[in-house]
Amino acid sequence: MGPKAALPLLALLSVIGAEAMTHSPPAELNAEKITSSELPDTGQPARAGMLKRVALVRHGETAWNQLGLLQGRVDLPLNETGRAQAARAAVSLSASSWDEIVCSPLERAQQTAQSIQASVGHVSMSLDARLTEKSFGVAEGMGRHAAFEQWPDGCFDGGESEEAVSGRVQSLVADLMQMNTTSVIVVCHVVIIRHLAMQIARVDPGFVENGSVLTLVRKDDAQTWKPHFEGR
Repeated sequence: MGPKAALPLLALLSVIGAEAMTHSPPAELNAEKITSSELPDTGQPARAGMLKRVALVRHGETAWNQLGLLQGRVDLPLNETGRAQAARAAVSLSASSWDEIVCSPLERAQQTAQSIQASVGHVSMSLDARLTEKSFGVAEGMGRHAAFEQWPDGCFDGGESEEAVSGRVQSLVADLMQMNTTSVIVVCHVVIIRHLAMQIARVDPGFVENGSVLTLVRKDDAQTWKPHFEGR
């Protein structure tokens, strides 16, 4: 399934969040520029310690992922499949050196990050609440089809707006760009990964499966980023 770039951003990200259990990632990334003035300018002159690689990792599968339920802020552990997905992501990432891991505080993300940390070596891991998945409000725990029949626009009662998600991710991106390190692994959730990829690299990665690794590499010009799905 390819990226849904034709949809408005709000509807697009809501649909992606709802479809997080069933679809494979697209064969290619949509590298169209995001023109919104709200996106931060991450292009900087080259400097020592500049961040050059960012790996965006979606947590492994949980029981609710398997059942097709909207999860959001509900804090569930990985199931057996999810632990295996985390282990595969860890093996993939261990082929390169990494400086730090930053992780969502939700258990499914922490378990995924811990598996990665054990594989990539002695790197520090920190938690950042800005990486927490979008809240789906009263729709959390509902089947995705039932939820979107009731709220076709994805604006669930009591849920977090896309503007709020974008704001906290923008704050996080600004901090990442100021890190005195060259590589970081970010372990989080599908909606957050979409925002991160668009704000850092101006690309639409489409849907990312549980356990997927999307690496963003800063090009030599220090102004642009190249996306790459591990294993492709």
